[in-house]
Amino acid sequence: MTFDMWQTLLVDTPEQEERRRRSRIRLMHQQLLLAGYRLSPEDLERAYHAADTEIERLRRGDREVGVETQVGIVLRELGIAEPTADLLGSLVKPYTEAALFDRPIFADDAARVLRAVKAEGYMIGLISNTGRTPGRILRLLLSREGILGLFDSLAFSDEVGFRKPHPEIFLKALRDLAVQPWEALHVGDTPAADVVGAKRVGMRTCLLTRSAIAQPPAEADVVIAKLGQIPAYL
Repeated sequence: MTFDMWQTLLVDTPEQEERRRRSRIRLMHQQLLLAGYRLSPEDLERAYHAADTEIERLRRGDREVGVETQVGIVLRELGIAEPTADLLGSLVKPYTEAALFDRPIFADDAARVLRAVKAEGYMIGLISNTGRTPGRILRLLLSREGILGLFDSLAFSDEVGFRKPHPEIFLKALRDLAVQPWEALHVGDTPAADVVGAKRVGMRTCLLTRSAIAQPPAEADVVIAKLGQIPAYL
């Protein structure tokens, strides 16, 4: 069985992401000042938002854009075309680690459900798009929650090079777990990324809605309103 992370195991809010955005900009601005660049916070914020457009363009075809490349795009928007390795590293740290200090919350039943699945003898994989929070940071969040060891496979888009719904990120998990697609169930909250992506490679799918719906989407094999319903389907 494989799980999505954001909004499935982790429940994040727009307010939390906005706080992280402000933290990234504030700390990155401090590093730029220390490096001798006389830029205002507003300059950096404009570059940060302008970079979003270029990052999304590069993601066409569901290719992932690594965090170093993302930060490099922000710097180019500031007119810094060839940053030193030291400068890039000093900016990647606050850019990627904001989630460690304003941590997304794990769903109340996430750990219990994962342990129940494991107790039934199933292998567990994680298939997650990463954005500004790369796999190395997500591993730390899983470790701090005490559930990292429950996973037999971790497929993060920044490490695989492709984002859901691209087949490769699902196939990576299936290879790790040594199972055929039809033997695996993927659980996620996003129809386009989780259901469509998993179906493309032949996996069964479970859509988490966190709300009751009258008519389940035809694409999903199972629709649930909360993670706690999963053990009933094992």
